[in-house]
Amino acid sequence: HQHQMPRAPQHDSKNEERSKLTPKQLKETRLDDKLRSKKNIPQAFKEEVTDPKTLANRQKQVDFGKNTQGYSNYIKEIPKSERTKEHPRTPDKKVACSKRSWDGQIKKWRRELHKFDPKKEEGEVEIDFEAELEQLGEY
Repeated sequence: HQHQMPRAPQHDSKNEERSKLTPKQLKETRLDDKLRSKKNIPQAFKEEVTDPKTLANRQKQVDFGKNTQGYSNYIKEIPKSERTKEHPRTPDKKVACSKRSWDGQIKKWRRELHKFDPKKEEGEVEIDFEAELEQLGEY
């Protein structure tokens, strides 16, 4: 026969603290919370990569993408002023992120650039150099 102790009511200390704030203070607090959420951090406040090796590797991947026919066609077809968020954006090599995240951004960007590749002629065979390089461990 075990007796359970009655639980103390749970208080959300954050909400309790906020209920004591003036409307102006409350608005500022909400703004602070919004800025803390990852997606809303302005570029100026984001951490930057400073490791020269990482920056060099990332630049190499960006250069590799920019040195494609798809990229050349893209910059000719769509002037910067006409680009929307749906268009490919070159990943920023200076923004701190994991290697997995960086590789994902590069992969997505490269895949989007392929939409601007030249059309194949009848009977022309396409060689997937990226797949070849990936198998060799160069990419």
